Amino acid sequence: MPISVSCKCGKKLNAPDTLAGKKAKCPACSAMLVVPEVLELIEDEIEFIDEAELVDEVPLPKARAARPKTKAEKFAEYDAEPESRSDAPEQTEYDRKLSGDTHASNPGNVKVDVLFAFMNSPTGTLVMVAIALVLLALGAWNFTKPDGGKTGSGFVGVGIGTLLICAYGWHLFSRTMIYGCANPGVVVDADKGLVAVITDLDCGAGEEHWVIKIGKYPLSKMTGGPGEDGMRLGTVAGYAGDASKGHWDTFEPYVVNCLTRDKKRIKKVLATFSARDWVMLNEGLKEVPTPYKTGQWRVLEDLGAE
Repeated sequence: MPISVSCKCGKKLNAPDTLAGKKAKCPACSAMLVVPEVLELIEDEIEFIDEAELVDEVPLPKARAARPKTKAEKFAEYDAEPESRSDAPEQTEYDRKLSGDTHASNPGNVKVDVLFAFMNSPTGTLVMVAIALVLLALGAWNFTKPDGGKTGSGFVGVGIGTLLICAYGWHLFSRTMIYGCANPGVVVDADKGLVAVITDLDCGAGEEHWVIKIGKYPLSKMTGGPGEDGMRLGTVAGYAGDASKGHWDTFEPYVVNCLTRDKKRIKKVLATFSARDWVMLNEGLKEVPTPYKTGQWRVLEDLGAE
């Protein structure tokens, strides 16, 4: 079929299809024209526009910008389940009573090295022990007096009672580190000993309540220390507050490296966290004000609404 070609001089020509893609001379002005290729059309009916405007290039439409991913979509890209889970034994009836019949989703199962943890403990414990020793010394000194037996017995009794309270506190703490919940942490300021830990305070109501807590720890004394900025750490925490609200008010995480010298156990706790856990910690930290300081912040509040 003939191919319609228009020259600059205004002359319209009908070239045979054998000239498709070749040059031809305009009989009116002798200008060289390029006969366009024939397009094979599949449609049964096509409307041809005789006076179509010819342009050298047709601009392509701009690519639509991709919709930013929501936090939920970012987190969904990572495995929610870790390679390993806690190997903590089932809670005994005694432990259920201690925890208020609550059960951690990822128990730490960290057996506390009491002497090592005691040396890394807050000064409060050391102060109580010091007070107990002073009371015992006063009791012994009063026993040396002729009429100081009663007073000495009182000092000794209070001193022993203080030590028993400390011992029972450490017993409860040790049980908590076995059945308390393991959470991922990261060093945010090694010089100040600051570690950020994330957890969901939801206590079974099904409404996520994510918080990040930053605490101060003796990173220079811990196993595998001294800590460095960005270093990942496993922690185990106990929870406190009014559970009737649907979530706990706060939690108290303890760095595993400050509780034990067992490197295998430290690695085991770290293995219970998934890639998603670490991503959520990083995203949550973006919402915590800097410079970092000790405290607790609510984060990822829009996660459930996305």
